[in-house]
Amino acid sequence: MTFPIKNVALFAIMAGLLVYTGMTESWNTALGLFNMCLISAIMALGVNLQWGYAGLFNVGVMGFVALGGLAAVLISHAPSQRLGVRVVLA
Repeated sequence: MTFPIKNVALFAIMAGLLVYTGMTESWNTALGLFNMCLISAIMALGVNLQWGYAGLFNVGVMGFVALGGLAAVLISHAPSQRLGVRVVLA
C-alpha cells in the first residue's frame, strides 16, 4: 500500500471501531474513548515537537500530566478517616 492509502485505511478502521463501540456499548463510552484519543494525540504532538524537532529532553511536560492525573484522583475520592484522623483538602 502507498502511504496515503494506508493512512486513510487505518483511519477508516478506527472510525468503524468507534461506531461499533457506540452501537454495542454506549455512545457515552465511545465519545469518552474518542476524547481520550484526542487528548493523547495532542500530548504526543507536544512531546514530538519539543523532543523530536528541537532535540530537548524535558521531563517536566509529562510531570505536569502526572500531577494533573494525581489531582483528578485525589479530588474524586472521599477523604480518608482511618485511625480517627481526618484529611482535609484545602
